[in-house]
This record gives sequence, C-alpha cells and structure tokens, in this order.
Amino acid sequence: MELSSQENKNLIVYSTETRPLFQGRKTAKELNKAGIKVIEIVDSAALEYIKKADIILLGADAILKNGDVLNKIGSGMYAELAFEHKIPVYIASNSLKISLKNVEIEKRTFEEVWKSKPKDIQIDNFAFSLIKEKYIKGIISDLGVLKPKDFVKKASKKYFWIK
Repeated sequence: MELSSQENKNLIVYSTETRPLFQGRKTAKELNKAGIKVIEIVDSAALEYIKKADIILLGADAILKNGDVLNKIGSGMYAELAFEHKIPVYIASNSLKISLKNVEIEKRTFEEVWKSKPKDIQIDNFAFSLIKEKYIKGIISDLGVLKPKDFVKKASKKYFWIK
C-alpha cells in the first residue's frame, strides 16, 4: 500500500536512533525520502513520544511459534510501555520471518557501544529483544493483519516445511 502525498503530509513518525549502530537514522532517511515528516529522537526519550502516539509500529527479525517477536534491542521495552499507556503495537513483517524453533538472542561485541572501554567495566550488547505476544495488537504482513497466534497458524500452514 502506498500513501498519497496528502496522506504523507498528515503523517508524523517518531523514529528512535536505535543504538548502538544508529539504524534508526536509516529508517528516518527512507521515510523522509517518501515525503513523510520524521522527528528523530534519542532512545531514552521514547516514553515521552509513546504517550503522544496513535500506534507503535515495529519490525520483526523473527516471529516465534508462541506469537512472541524478536526485534532490535529496545523493541520489547517500547511495546511494554505502549501497552501500559494503551497505545496499540503492530508488527510489520514478511511471513517468511516465522521461526518454529528456538532462537538464541545474539550478543555483539562491546566495541559497538564503547570502543575503548575501561578494563573493569563490562558491556552487555544484546542485538535483539523479545516482544511478548500479549503486547502485540496485530502483525501486518503479506498474510494480512492478524493476531500473533493467528499469524503463526497461517504462516505455519503456508511454510509447512519450516520446523
């Protein structure tokens, strides 16, 4: 679905920087190029903007068999905060992101956070976080807009060979 230029003018996206690699900047540039107004914010300001939002739209790196979703670090926190403030959370994904096996959350090197950290400081740099199914209003995909468990059923049938 493509938005008309009038619809783009009425849309404002609050985009987080997405640490540690600032992937939110790429998203902000792509949205801006599409004519959508973008306000880029630091990750730690998210709560103030969640309170102003109509919906929260997140991606998915994997959709698990119980309806939970793995996405970039921080996504679970945003979903939980949105749920607490009664803001619906939707996941935008391709149905190929279904994963019927357990997925381990990747931990990356400390240099992405602090290139020359002091020797006695430990840096935990997880790449992904879990978005619990109970916080997700729907998954928007090539299968339609479905509740997480309905998405899993439909995707599992479509990709029956994925186990």
